[in-house]
Amino acid sequence: MPLKTFFRMIEVFISRTLTDNSPLHILERGKEIKILARSLVKFSSVNFDPPETDWLFFYSPRAVKYFLKGCPESSKKQFLIACFGPGTASTFHRITGHKPDFTGDGKKRSTARDFLSTLNGRTVCFVSGTTSLKSIQSLFPSFTTYTEIAVYQNEPDNSYRAGHFDISVLTSPMNARTFFDNGGKASRYLAVGMGTGKIIEERTSQKVVQSDPGDQEIYLSLLTLLNERD
Repeated sequence: MPLKTFFRMIEVFISRTLTDNSPLHILERGKEIKILARSLVKFSSVNFDPPETDWLFFYSPRAVKYFLKGCPESSKKQFLIACFGPGTASTFHRITGHKPDFTGDGKKRSTARDFLSTLNGRTVCFVSGTTSLKSIQSLFPSFTTYTEIAVYQNEPDNSYRAGHFDISVLTSPMNARTFFDNGGKASRYLAVGMGTGKIIEERTSQKVVQSDPGDQEIYLSLLTLLNERD
């Protein structure tokens, strides 16, 4: 999809650090678009005990990294592994050399439905951060047996004073709150997740474009948004 020609550089903020091979870097090749990519959230590890469970369900790549970092080597081979979406599954595979036993599509309702049928009465422990929205287990029926552990904590990083951008891509509710609390503004907003979108709408009264969480999905959503500009 070709981009329209602009008369000035378009500034885009993304509340996520990008890998070198992220497709989002493609947007900068024509020198018409400048991307500032940085997380507005700080992370640190939390002490935890390995759970007694049949399944581990990882919500995010970060949950995978902090769990494997803090879990004794002898405890890592006893679980069946589930991942919320392909990005989390890819991280687990890259670190361990093993593919998860279940991978969701990154959407809470379909992932909860499919994983519940896979679970088939066995126990599961959900692995996440301290501020998790618990979007999967909140959809489970009351008779489902599960536990939860937090393996990292996240808190706002207020060291960055945000300015004004043409487009702001906010990737989590905490990133969104921190962006606005530190003076961030934008002409258009792209939200990853319904919770993030709700915060943007409350703070700006603007219509928000939604995107799935992967860099490829954000890239395609940004292309559409950029081509809607007058």
